[in-house]
Amino acid sequence: MSASVIAWSAPMFLNCHRSWVIVRMYSAINWAGSCEHWYS
Repeated sequence: MSASVIAWSAPMFLNCHRSWVIVRMYSAINWAGSCEHWYS
């Protein structure tokens, strides 16, 4: 891989990774909220 390809793809990869982390956190919050709902 050339440095220019890495430099071009790195921000896109980081954006995808960040979005995935946000989705996972959102899912975890929803899951915790649903557990709270069932056990309250």
